[in-house]
Parts: sequence; C-alpha cells; structure tokens
Amino acid sequence: MSNDKKIEIDIKEIAKYKTFFNIGNYEMTIFSDDKNLLLPNNEIPINKDLPIIKINIYITNQQRFRDAFFSTIKTTKMQKQVPNELIEFYKNINKYFFYQHAPNKYNTYYQYNEDVYAYFSYTTDDFCLKYSYTDNNIYIVGTMLNLNRVLLDLITVSRKVLPIHASAVSYKDKAIGMLCESGKGKTTLLIKLLEKGYGFISDDVLFVEEDIAYRVSNTISFRKKYPNNKYLEEIANQYDNEKINIDLKQHADNLNFKLSNNANSFILYVISDLEYIDVRDMRQPYPCIAHESFWAMRFFDMRDSSKLINDSFQYLSYLVKNCECIKVDFQNNEIVPSKILKKQ
Repeated sequence: MSNDKKIEIDIKEIAKYKTFFNIGNYEMTIFSDDKNLLLPNNEIPINKDLPIIKINIYITNQQRFRDAFFSTIKTTKMQKQVPNELIEFYKNINKYFFYQHAPNKYNTYYQYNEDVYAYFSYTTDDFCLKYSYTDNNIYIVGTMLNLNRVLLDLITVSRKVLPIHASAVSYKDKAIGMLCESGKGKTTLLIKLLEKGYGFISDDVLFVEEDIAYRVSNTISFRKKYPNNKYLEEIANQYDNEKINIDLKQHADNLNFKLSNNANSFILYVISDLEYIDVRDMRQPYPCIAHESFWAMRFFDMRDSSKLINDSFQYLSYLVKNCECIKVDFQNNEIVPSKILKKQ
C-alpha cells in the first residue's frame, strides 16, 4: 500500500494550479501542474432529481506517475475486476438492443480494497485513472483531453437521458443532429457544415433533453484519412495515430469554426442508405457504451440505472421516429446534402 500512498501524495505536491469548476450536478476542484485546462462548456443544467456532488480531481501527465501507477498494480498483486456499476449497465442496456455489448473490451480495471485502478485505452484514450468508494477524489495520469473525457463520463451518468452517438451543428437557434454508426461520415459531414458557417455543438457525444441540444465538449475526433480540411490534415500529419483528437478552442483562429450556444429546437437526420426500421438494430446508440462511462455511476450509487436506460431508449426511439433520412455521397465528394441546406 506504500506505493499507492506515494502516488496520491506526489500528485498533490505537483498540483500547482487549482481551478474551481461547476457543471451540471458537480462542484469540482481540479488540481493540475498545467494551468491550461481544457474544460467543457458548463451551461448544461442541474438535474434536479439528483444531489449536488463535490469532487476533487488531480491530474498530471508526467511519465513517472504512469510508471508508479502500473508498478502499484504489480507490487500489490491486484486482480482484474470489472466494477459492478459497469456490469449492471451492460446487463440493462443489452435488454434493449439486438447487438450485445460487454465491459472490459477496451479498458482494464483492477481493484484493491475500496480503490479502483483503471487503464483507458479506447481509440484516442491512453490514460490512467484511480478512484475510490471511500472518498470523492479522482486521480488522472493523462492529458487535458483525457480530463475532458473523464468529465464527459461524469456528466453522462448524471443526466435525465443518456447522450446519443451523433454529431450536431446549429443554424440560428436550431440544432441539426446527424446520427449514424461509427465510420459512416458523421465527422466528415460535420466538418463540411462548419466550413459553411454552421456552429459547432457536438462531434460524437450529443446531449439532448426535451429537444434542447447542449454544447458540452469542444473536442472533435477525426480519422487521419478523412478530415478533407487542409488545416486538420496538417495537424493529423503530426501524429502517428489513425484517429486524432483536438480541442476546437485551441485551434479556433486557424479553423475559423464557430462554437455554438445551446439550441432550443432540434432536428435529427440519420445518415444511412436505409432508415432505421427498428432502433434496436443500432450497434452504437450511445457513446457511453464504448467509452464504458458507467464507472462514474459510483458517485450516484443510489440511482436506478435501469430507469435511466429505459428513459433514454424511449427518448431515442422518439427522436429516430421523427427523424429524416439522408444519403451522402462521400465518394464523389457530395458532402453536404442540399436537403439540410434547404431545410434552413
């Protein structure tokens, strides 16, 4: 346990900067050794059905702490163990969709007494996370983009319905959502709409409640081969990864993309050759499935996750039932369908 204690003390010692940040149901104090925090938009409202939770987050990206993290797992002989919150989530979500999901596909969890050590390796992730069932401290060994990802997980489990796997832009006070499976063109279409002056709301994790679309994250994740944007291609060439994750605020001057406010009217389009006959056919309806976000339910252990999932499924069914289906010819570079532009 001595190694474990050393990680906590050292991270606190290098936490030179202290930032207070409130979002939704969370009152957070973030300690870091980097003053340039990449924080999400904090205009998403409180869920009045849940309490306010105070959380301390400690973050560093120094290699020695990553080494200490894995050394602690090894020296204490921790066993791999999926948190109960995740087991319960996948058991419930699989009741609603034909494609069956399971935890531990990407990430690895270890438990030592009341502490959980997790290594997140999903796509653009590569960070270490430690949290406990005895306090509200979270320790992250990763980048500021990883911090943003953890915050999205926390927000996800505190909402009335789960965020959907869709990109979205705004025009005036209207939000336009684009729903499809991974790799089918959400981000490619999003970039083209942003180039035409539409406002950014979401690239992948879209929070929609009562037909109001909330901009929460400022990040965009694109595949190296398909940004179809000169500046984004220059960024992509600086990395070896197939998928690149950037914060739009950091690149606002060069991209000239607008960040939107929340939009009070919502239209959903489905990018597909055929309309969804049944929502249950969807493989990736919610980003939290692949992200394994429900580790964060530890902070709302009194909440009924089965009700949250049922409410989310009913709302998604309503959105898809009232959506419009569009076809996008990416091969011939007919990226922006006239249907969207005419609608506005």
